[in-house]
Amino acid sequence: MRLSILLLALATACPGWTLAEQRSSRYGVVISGASGGGEYADLFWEWSSKMVEVLKGPLQLPRENLFFLAEDPERDPSLVTARAVKSELMQVVGELESRVRPDDLLFLLLLGHGNFDGSDYRYNLRGPDLTGAELSAILDRFPVQRIVLVCTTPASGALIPRLSRGNRVILTATKNGYEGNETVFARFFVESLHNPEADTDKSRQVSLLEAYTFTHRKVKEWYGEKNRLATEHARLDDNGDGVGTDLPDAGSDEGLLARQVTLAKPIAIVSPAGSGPTLPELEALRKKKLDLESSLRELRTRKAALPSDRYREQLEALLVELARTTRAIREQTER
Repeated sequence: MRLSILLLALATACPGWTLAEQRSSRYGVVISGASGGGEYADLFWEWSSKMVEVLKGPLQLPRENLFFLAEDPERDPSLVTARAVKSELMQVVGELESRVRPDDLLFLLLLGHGNFDGSDYRYNLRGPDLTGAELSAILDRFPVQRIVLVCTTPASGALIPRLSRGNRVILTATKNGYEGNETVFARFFVESLHNPEADTDKSRQVSLLEAYTFTHRKVKEWYGEKNRLATEHARLDDNGDGVGTDLPDAGSDEGLLARQVTLAKPIAIVSPAGSGPTLPELEALRKKKLDLESSLRELRTRKAALPSDRYREQLEALLVELARTTRAIREQTER
């Protein structure tokens, strides 16, 4: 059976979340860095504050789990958590480290200016910049959590080789560190998370893969409408190989994790009336699905050590079983 067919089956089998996912928490950190003033100050504020409102509103991320670091907190003290400076960012990281549990999801959005000196990436903040090495150290403080990092700055593609891990979805506005012009990726990424057009599988939730695909298309259309040569080429990495992809190929495992992760509040699966809070067989299926997804992530971490044929054989077997299991969950919940 072709891997592309398996991936399609997996994508359409079931939008429901496992019980563990329903119980897990989501945390968000939105950072709007140094703008340099002028039009960028207004643009960065517009995009970042809109991101916060989307997280609070349509995505229903708990307010106490949301941190907004802005260049000028006085723009809206009720919305901003802290100043976008390294010292206050590290205070937020310390608080998150004490609160985020192993099965939680941590989302970080970096918006603003960035640059690459040929060796390391720098995210521009008031005062000392945040380097790629420092960002890597921050993420390593959350070794088992699911992490979504979206970096919308110029040169952001330089982060992928450094930050890539099997439990992380990394989205960048550029393909490498040498695309240094300003980007519009943030504008369309924010839009993707609450635009029904991005929900291509009609699951009522936008996955990270759907958000990325929507944003990728909108950025390309924007340059076409402006009759300008595209100076940003977005990349996605979620399989831990340190190599970003333009658009995931159905024949690879790139995009598999992004397909499963959403920033939205999970849609609860409700048992039929009169059957109690959970059905034993449904709960067993949910646990099996969680175990299979864990096995997929573990297999991906061992990809480099396995012969390609053996890796593909194991991957296809897991995908087949996961598709069957998620389809069974859907059939149970639709009765």
